[in-house]
Amino acid sequence: MSVRPPVIPGLRWLPSAVPDAVEGAFTPEAGAATVASLLAVIPRRGGLRFFDYLYHGEPPAQSPLDHGAVFFVYRRLRGDLFATCGNHGWTLPWTPVGAGELGGFLLGCLDSNRGHGARSQTLRLEPRASYVPRRSAVHPNPRLLLRRDAWQRWRGA
Repeated sequence: MSVRPPVIPGLRWLPSAVPDAVEGAFTPEAGAATVASLLAVIPRRGGLRFFDYLYHGEPPAQSPLDHGAVFFVYRRLRGDLFATCGNHGWTLPWTPVGAGELGGFLLGCLDSNRGHGARSQTLRLEPRASYVPRRSAVHPNPRLLLRRDAWQRWRGA
């Protein structure tokens, strides 16, 4: 079964090496409407994977070369969204997230998901996610969606 990606202005779809998934990259025209449309098309039991080069939450970067984090978003059958992130040997627990909160965070990650350059990757939309949070693995984490600038403000408060 092949996945037919939805037309979303500000998002360019690319061939994927992963069966039943599509990869995409934000174009220069991408904005809040692009992000909102992308989050709206995550199917139930489906997922979205994206990268944030500037992520600086918990735990701190393990080395100067270990920048950012890969985020995984999963939509449960009832429509709830959950997210986690990790990079090179560390992961955080799954956390329930709202579409507005997640959209605001992803909007700040546009440059990390344009698909070109050393600090950028493509994002992946999966109709059936290969990662599913177990109920026992879900823990609210208010620091999950903190960018580096927000982290500094939070630490100083």
